[in-house]
Amino acid sequence: MNRIFIFLISVVIFYTCSTTKSGITIPANQTFLLGELNDENYSVELINKSNLIISIKVINNKSNQIVEKFDLEPQVKKVMQISKKETVHFINDNDRDVTVDAILSDGVPGMRYITNN
Repeated sequence: MNRIFIFLISVVIFYTCSTTKSGITIPANQTFLLGELNDENYSVELINKSNLIISIKVINNKSNQIVEKFDLEPQVKKVMQISKKETVHFINDNDRDVTVDAILSDGVPGMRYITNN
């Protein structure tokens, strides 16, 4: 019984240590880019903490083709698998800042903001 308990505690600790949670605030009329410099596949769980809709686009880095596109409604959670060849765009077309929690399976390099056209 003790071995099972120790195993379960080890799994919980490993899972907790192997994920990264970030609170991302996206200013009004800006886009947050995630993973431009990434070279590994990863998963991300997105949670829209705002009362406004955020548009999400996953774009192939080589072809600039949209791989996936959807609106993340307020207080909604979405889990995604992202290829090392893709960048996620969090588009805030609102006139107020929005906040998204992103729980990443691994550290993801290459993050920046751009002004919407």
